[in-house]
Amino acid sequence: MITNLNKQIVDNEPEFFFIWDIGTQKIIHLADIYCENGAFKLRELTDHNRLANFFHPQDRNKFKAILRSFSTENALQDHDLRANHKKYEAKWLNLRSFLMEENGRQVAAHISNVTKCYEQLEALQKSSEWNSEIIHMLVHDLRNPLSSIQVLSNLAQSNIQEDDTSEGLYFLTLIDDVEEDATQLIDALLSLLELNDTKFTLERKPTNVSELIQSRVEHFAVIANLYAISLTTELLNEAIPISTDSRLLKQVIDNLIMNALKFTPAQGSVTVRLSYQTGYFTLSVQDSGIGIPRDKLPELFEKFTNARRLGIRGEKTSGLGLSIVKKITDMLKGKISVTSQEHLGSTFTVELPVN
Repeated sequence: MITNLNKQIVDNEPEFFFIWDIGTQKIIHLADIYCENGAFKLRELTDHNRLANFFHPQDRNKFKAILRSFSTENALQDHDLRANHKKYEAKWLNLRSFLMEENGRQVAAHISNVTKCYEQLEALQKSSEWNSEIIHMLVHDLRNPLSSIQVLSNLAQSNIQEDDTSEGLYFLTLIDDVEEDATQLIDALLSLLELNDTKFTLERKPTNVSELIQSRVEHFAVIANLYAISLTTELLNEAIPISTDSRLLKQVIDNLIMNALKFTPAQGSVTVRLSYQTGYFTLSVQDSGIGIPRDKLPELFEKFTNARRLGIRGEKTSGLGLSIVKKITDMLKGKISVTSQEHLGSTFTVELPVN
């Protein structure tokens, strides 16, 4: 029987069922799927150690542990295990199991070769990484010509008289605006590419979130004063030791504050709050701005979303800011939500675990 099963694996068709008895902790039947008459062939197989020989030596104990874990409450399982590829062509096997309803004390398990799936997934991953590298290089290299354009435009403007209202000065101003928009988009794309890189790792370290928020609010105070907006904080008096990636958290804070300022009119207010509950802290940015239309809320965190709009002073957006915030929040094992009503403002809330 084992020889027959070995042949199935070599032929790239290692599909078979076995039945595990929970009470006796033994494999009581094994069924080949493919038979001459189309019917299952049940054979006795009481020694599951022989069946474990199909798996890689480092995964055999895992296979045996799976068998021991079967119970009436824990029969539905799905596992990928490495095959004993020194003896068989297959490299990966998938085991799926379910409870047999007749007596409720036996588990039927299906094992199949998923090597091709793994190979295809690996090929797709390599292709995706290669494409990302190309895009990263192209986006990064666009910085140089844009920087040159900005320098040349500044030089040209410095040679124009202060009272000059010519068409040339107008076009130079437009060039500056386009360069700024392009640079903003490149920075956002580079940030998104970095976060999606499979080699990217979080740099968690103890962080005083209150101090981090206060420093970012002070950074945006100049813009808030320019816009005649009240920018305030409600932070924790005590320092809570939080393990997080402060560089990524800074991006979240910056994006949310800048967004709030963009869509809040003069004499309005933006408040940044931080609260702590056992196990997690909550960061919220509330504004008294123009709010978000209800139909735009579901797609707010998507890349290049149709929900993006110009700021009320004409500030442009890359359409990537909130998608980056969502990506970072997910990476930090947190969650983000938004409540908003048109003409009454918005509140973005981020919940992140302490550790």
